[in-house]
Amino acid sequence: MIEVCDYQHAADSPSALQALARETVLMWRQAFQQAMGLTEADAGDALQDQLAYFRRIPTSHMQLARDLPDGRAEGRGLGGAAGRRLGGAAGKKVVGWMVLNGTELEHLYVHVAYQRRGLGRRLLDEAKSRSGGRLQLYAFQDNKNACDFYLSQGFIEVGRGFADAADNPWATRKAQLADVRYIWTAATAAEPV
Repeated sequence: MIEVCDYQHAADSPSALQALARETVLMWRQAFQQAMGLTEADAGDALQDQLAYFRRIPTSHMQLARDLPDGRAEGRGLGGAAGRRLGGAAGKKVVGWMVLNGTELEHLYVHVAYQRRGLGRRLLDEAKSRSGGRLQLYAFQDNKNACDFYLSQGFIEVGRGFADAADNPWATRKAQLADVRYIWTAATAAEPV
Protein backbone atom coordinates (compact mmCIF):
# COMPACT_ATOMS: atom_id res chain seq x y z
CA MET A 1 0.00 0.00 0.00
CA ILE A 2 1.22 3.49 -0.84
CA GLU A 3 1.03 6.17 1.82
CA VAL A 4 1.73 9.84 1.29
CA CYS A 5 2.75 12.12 4.13
CA ASP A 6 4.38 15.42 4.87
CA TYR A 7 8.13 14.88 4.62
CA GLN A 8 8.72 16.67 7.92
CA HIS A 9 6.76 13.87 9.63
CA ALA A 10 8.32 11.01 7.67
CA ALA A 11 11.13 10.11 10.07
CA ASP A 12 11.47 10.03 13.82
CA SER A 13 15.19 10.65 14.26
CA PRO A 14 17.98 12.68 12.63
CA SER A 15 19.69 9.52 11.38
CA ALA A 16 16.44 8.20 9.87
CA LEU A 17 15.87 11.58 8.20
CA GLN A 18 19.41 11.52 6.76
CA ALA A 19 18.85 8.04 5.32
CA LEU A 20 15.46 9.12 3.98
CA ALA A 21 17.02 12.14 2.24
CA ARG A 22 19.56 9.94 0.50
CA GLU A 23 16.94 7.41 -0.58
CA THR A 24 14.68 10.18 -1.89
CA VAL A 25 17.49 11.82 -3.87
CA LEU A 26 18.51 8.49 -5.40
CA MET A 27 14.89 7.84 -6.48
CA TRP A 28 14.65 11.40 -7.87
CA ARG A 29 17.90 11.01 -9.82
CA GLN A 30 16.82 7.72 -11.39
CA ALA A 31 13.38 9.05 -12.37
CA PHE A 32 14.88 12.24 -13.80
CA GLN A 33 17.58 10.43 -15.74
CA GLN A 34 15.05 8.06 -17.30
CA ALA A 35 12.66 10.89 -18.18
CA MET A 36 15.40 12.92 -19.83
CA GLY A 37 17.12 10.00 -21.57
CA LEU A 38 20.32 10.45 -19.57
CA THR A 39 22.77 7.79 -18.53
CA GLU A 40 24.08 7.54 -14.99
CA ALA A 41 27.21 9.58 -14.81
CA ASP A 42 28.35 10.66 -11.38
CA ALA A 43 30.79 13.44 -12.03
CA GLY A 44 32.61 13.46 -8.72
CA ASP A 45 30.36 15.07 -6.15
CA ALA A 46 27.08 15.08 -8.13
CA LEU A 47 25.19 13.05 -5.51
CA GLN A 48 26.57 15.15 -2.66
CA ASP A 49 25.62 18.32 -4.52
CA GLN A 50 22.07 17.05 -5.00
CA LEU A 51 21.84 16.05 -1.34
CA ALA A 52 22.98 19.53 -0.35
CA TYR A 53 20.35 21.06 -2.67
CA PHE A 54 17.69 18.72 -1.26
CA ARG A 55 18.54 19.68 2.33
CA ARG A 56 18.02 23.37 1.52
CA ILE A 57 14.38 22.75 0.53
CA PRO A 58 12.09 23.52 3.49
CA THR A 59 10.70 20.20 4.68
CA SER A 60 7.31 21.86 5.11
CA HIS A 61 7.12 22.12 1.28
CA MET A 62 7.67 18.40 0.67
CA GLN A 63 5.36 15.42 0.37
CA LEU A 64 6.74 11.90 0.29
CA ALA A 65 5.18 8.66 -0.96
CA ARG A 66 6.39 5.36 0.45
CA ASP A 67 5.40 1.79 -0.25
CA LEU A 68 4.45 -0.25 2.79
CA PRO A 69 5.26 -3.83 1.83
CA ASP A 70 3.04 -5.46 4.43
CA GLY A 71 -0.06 -3.81 2.95
CA ARG A 72 -1.04 -2.09 6.20
CA ALA A 73 -1.50 1.64 6.27
CA GLU A 74 -0.54 3.49 9.39
CA GLY A 75 -2.25 6.82 9.98
CA ARG A 76 -3.87 8.83 7.22
CA GLY A 77 -2.93 9.00 3.57
CA LEU A 78 -3.32 11.92 1.19
CA GLY A 79 -6.34 13.43 2.88
CA GLY A 80 -4.72 13.43 6.30
CA ALA A 81 -3.23 16.52 7.85
CA ALA A 82 0.06 15.20 9.15
CA GLY A 83 0.31 11.70 7.73
CA ARG A 84 2.47 9.44 9.87
CA ARG A 85 6.03 8.79 10.85
CA LEU A 86 8.15 6.29 9.02
CA GLY A 87 11.15 5.69 11.17
CA GLY A 88 13.46 4.24 8.57
CA ALA A 89 12.16 0.68 8.90
CA ALA A 90 13.46 -1.72 6.30
CA GLY A 91 11.24 -2.28 3.29
CA LYS A 92 9.47 1.09 3.33
CA LYS A 93 10.61 2.26 -0.07
CA VAL A 94 10.45 5.88 -1.31
CA VAL A 95 8.28 5.79 -4.45
CA GLY A 96 7.36 9.45 -4.95
CA TRP A 97 8.25 12.98 -3.93
CA MET A 98 6.94 16.44 -4.60
CA VAL A 99 7.81 19.98 -3.55
CA LEU A 100 5.04 22.58 -3.43
CA ASN A 101 6.10 26.14 -2.64
CA GLY A 102 2.87 28.14 -2.44
CA THR A 103 1.39 27.83 -5.92
CA GLU A 104 4.62 26.64 -7.55
CA LEU A 105 5.06 22.89 -7.99
CA GLU A 106 8.86 22.79 -8.01
CA HIS A 107 9.34 19.02 -8.20
CA LEU A 108 7.19 15.94 -8.77
CA TYR A 109 8.91 12.62 -9.28
CA VAL A 110 7.66 9.04 -9.18
CA HIS A 111 9.92 6.00 -8.85
CA VAL A 112 10.54 4.40 -12.25
CA ALA A 113 8.91 1.10 -11.19
CA TYR A 114 5.79 2.91 -9.89
CA GLN A 115 5.05 5.11 -12.89
CA ARG A 116 1.72 4.81 -14.75
CA ARG A 117 -0.06 3.50 -11.64
CA GLY A 118 -1.80 6.72 -10.59
CA LEU A 119 0.73 7.86 -8.00
CA GLY A 120 1.71 10.96 -9.99
CA ARG A 121 -1.96 11.90 -10.20
CA ARG A 122 -2.36 11.36 -6.45
CA LEU A 123 0.56 13.66 -5.70
CA LEU A 124 -0.64 16.22 -8.24
CA ASP A 125 -4.17 16.16 -6.80
CA GLU A 126 -2.68 16.81 -3.37
CA ALA A 127 -0.74 19.77 -4.77
CA LYS A 128 -3.91 21.11 -6.39
CA SER A 129 -5.83 20.82 -3.13
CA ARG A 130 -3.12 22.75 -1.25
CA SER A 131 -2.66 25.43 -3.92
CA GLY A 132 -5.71 27.60 -3.33
CA GLY A 133 -7.04 26.94 -6.83
CA ARG A 134 -3.96 27.92 -8.87
CA LEU A 135 -0.85 25.91 -9.61
CA GLN A 136 2.12 26.53 -11.89
CA LEU A 137 5.14 24.48 -12.88
CA TYR A 138 7.88 24.07 -15.43
CA ALA A 139 8.74 20.87 -17.29
CA PHE A 140 11.61 20.21 -19.66
CA GLN A 141 10.41 19.89 -23.26
CA ASP A 142 12.46 16.70 -23.65
CA ASN A 143 10.38 15.13 -20.87
CA LYS A 144 7.50 14.29 -23.20
CA ASN A 145 5.76 12.01 -20.69
CA ALA A 146 5.62 14.78 -18.08
CA CYS A 147 4.40 17.35 -20.61
CA ASP A 148 1.64 15.01 -21.79
CA PHE A 149 0.73 14.16 -18.19
CA TYR A 150 0.31 17.79 -17.14
CA LEU A 151 -1.81 18.56 -20.19
CA SER A 152 -4.01 15.53 -19.40
CA GLN A 153 -4.47 16.83 -15.85
CA GLY A 154 -5.95 20.18 -16.90
CA PHE A 155 -2.81 22.31 -17.17
CA ILE A 156 -2.41 24.71 -20.05
CA GLU A 157 0.85 25.75 -21.65
CA VAL A 158 1.53 29.45 -21.11
CA GLY A 159 5.13 29.85 -22.20
CA ARG A 160 8.39 28.36 -23.37
CA GLY A 161 11.94 29.26 -22.52
CA PHE A 162 15.16 27.84 -21.14
CA ALA A 163 16.05 26.79 -17.61
CA ASP A 164 19.17 28.28 -16.05
CA ALA A 165 22.28 26.29 -16.94
CA ALA A 166 23.83 27.08 -13.54
CA ASP A 167 20.97 25.19 -11.84
CA ASN A 168 21.23 22.24 -14.22
CA PRO A 169 24.85 21.08 -14.43
CA TRP A 170 23.75 17.79 -15.98
CA ALA A 171 22.90 19.53 -19.27
CA THR A 172 25.56 19.25 -21.96
CA ARG A 173 23.78 21.43 -24.54
CA LYS A 174 21.32 24.32 -24.45
CA ALA A 175 18.52 22.37 -26.16
CA GLN A 176 18.28 20.14 -23.06
CA LEU A 177 17.31 23.22 -21.02
CA ALA A 178 14.27 24.07 -23.16
CA ASP A 179 11.28 24.14 -20.83
CA VAL A 180 7.54 24.71 -20.82
CA ARG A 181 5.59 26.70 -18.25
CA TYR A 182 2.19 25.27 -17.33
CA ILE A 183 -0.64 26.71 -15.25
CA TRP A 184 -3.68 25.02 -13.76
CA THR A 185 -6.59 26.82 -12.17
CA ALA A 186 -9.63 25.32 -10.51
CA ALA A 187 -11.83 27.65 -12.60
CA THR A 188 -10.28 26.48 -15.89
CA ALA A 189 -10.52 22.85 -14.83
CA ALA A 190 -14.25 23.28 -14.13
CA GLU A 191 -15.03 24.80 -17.55
CA PRO A 192 -16.67 22.43 -20.04
CA VAL A 193 -14.52 21.45 -22.99
